[in-house]
Amino acid sequence: MFLQPDFPQNPLSLVTSEKNKRFVDYLQERGMDPAKIDEILKRFYSFRMVLRVLSKNAKNTEWLETLAWNKIVKKQYEKAIGNLEILLSDESIPSSTRETIIKQDVDKLKSVLDFFTSCFMPEPLMKPKPKSIHQMIVFQS
Repeated sequence: MFLQPDFPQNPLSLVTSEKNKRFVDYLQERGMDPAKIDEILKRFYSFRMVLRVLSKNAKNTEWLETLAWNKIVKKQYEKAIGNLEILLSDESIPSSTRETIIKQDVDKLKSVLDFFTSCFMPEPLMKPKPKSIHQMIVFQS
């Protein structure tokens, strides 16, 4: 995930009302893990989640083209990662090569895949191209 809000070490410290603080204390006494809460918050406040929500019901040409491109890229990268993971389990390749070079390649491909499938924005087709969201709304109206 690339764009994350800055949460404190314990995100539960953001709770302010007395009623909710008591509820948080109750949950922590029974074993709730603040690290798990942090993981959930980062997952749902990530750039990927925002794009997924925006593109879920998209019908305009820009989003549909971008989603189709995204699907093709994801398929090709997953195929390449799968082939390299097969090589990771191949005993005929020296273990030092498997653990360093091939593992690094798999990690690099996974990070590039994450970038390509997470951080895409469609290019608007309207002419002239808007320079801001405000200008786009003005053009559309």
